[in-house]
Amino acid sequence: MKKLFLAAVIVLWPLAAIPALADTVDLLSIWEADKPNDLGGVDEDGDAAVTDLRVILRNNPRSERALVMLANAYVTSGSQQLADDTFRQVLDINPGNIQAAVPVIKSLLEKQDSDRSEQVIENALVHSPDNEILRSIQAQIKLSNQDIDGGQKIISKIQASGENPAFGHYLSGRALQSQGKYKQAIASYKQALALNPDLTRALENLAHSYGRLDQQDALLDYLQAFSDDHLDNLSAFSIMATVQRQLKDYTAAIATIEQGLQRQDKWVGGYSALAVNHISMGNTEAAIDNYKRGLAALPNSNLLKMLLASLYERVRAFADAKALYESVLAENPDHHAVINNLASLLTDQFESKENINRAVALTERFADSDQPFFIDTYAWALVKSGLPQVAEPLFAKATKIAPNVAVIHYHRAIGFKRLGRLDEARQALILAQSNLSDQDPLREAIEFELTSL
Repeated sequence: MKKLFLAAVIVLWPLAAIPALADTVDLLSIWEADKPNDLGGVDEDGDAAVTDLRVILRNNPRSERALVMLANAYVTSGSQQLADDTFRQVLDINPGNIQAAVPVIKSLLEKQDSDRSEQVIENALVHSPDNEILRSIQAQIKLSNQDIDGGQKIISKIQASGENPAFGHYLSGRALQSQGKYKQAIASYKQALALNPDLTRALENLAHSYGRLDQQDALLDYLQAFSDDHLDNLSAFSIMATVQRQLKDYTAAIATIEQGLQRQDKWVGGYSALAVNHISMGNTEAAIDNYKRGLAALPNSNLLKMLLASLYERVRAFADAKALYESVLAENPDHHAVINNLASLLTDQFESKENINRAVALTERFADSDQPFFIDTYAWALVKSGLPQVAEPLFAKATKIAPNVAVIHYHRAIGFKRLGRLDEARQALILAQSNLSDQDPLREAIEFELTSL
């Protein structure tokens, strides 16, 4: 049974509060994209790089540069946990190593651990007191924790340095927005955008502040003028379309997106946004057509393939979905979301001994995951393969992390049933039933299992 539908709205910006921690993670992503590649040209073969660097480190185990390169090689090869551990090893040697500090901070923020991330920043700032990236991250963490005074002090230092005035205005806008001073925040964001039109987060937060003031018309006017002045910037079209969609003016949203696609026919987000609006209008066929149109322009877009595959699943075109997932996996064999969804298809829609064994092999990497849906997919494949006793500890872990997900309780119930633990199976089914949504197709299966116990 499918658990992770890939929503097309991920490429749209919602007109709602944007957490400062999310801003910070995005800032870190931008930094990582812009930093020099430290792998020395070996990043196309991450596994080979790992082997070579381990040899180097045998002779010099405290080489910061080699350890950073090894961590980046782990990232390239898809071993994120090993990468995190190696970056932390670098920080043990030198807390001021920015190449290691930033990935560790990002990892901590993704886990919502702002206290430990601030500690890493403080340690790094002892060695690099004027580092603007660290100061910017620190300011946004303080704002997210409602430490307005602390955040403003750091922002004032950044502004005084004059090194990145656009980002200084952006951070000032974030501080004002956090205090509900939306009119002043808008002015700061406009100053930031005047200096750097590509500072998309400023544009998004400006839209949020306009929304808080219930001034959508003024926002749309600004965005249209912005898009006219900056012909290569498609962010304004995305935000305009989101506002129009939330006002349920789907026709206007579609027209806005088409306007953007006329400027850049390889705008991935545009095709996805068109699909979202057609789905909102109840026209799934048009949504599928627009994904296909996008793939005609961008035949190698794995994102569009994944979104189309997810939509195919919703309309029960499982063979078409499977073909697309297989296509993405052939190019990116470590893509966890695709592995999860393909394995679910293999166990639930294309069940055979061969396919179930393949699903187990694909998902065994999820045994140590913290993602409950990934854990459940692996455990369910184990149940289908005849190993419910191996699956049960995994189900226990998944239900502890996500206690309100019906499908996980249902899968666990089937595992209990095959183990002969019928009372526990019944309790798991009752938990599944209590967490069902009104239209959940799982309802009938749960009722059947309850009556059969």
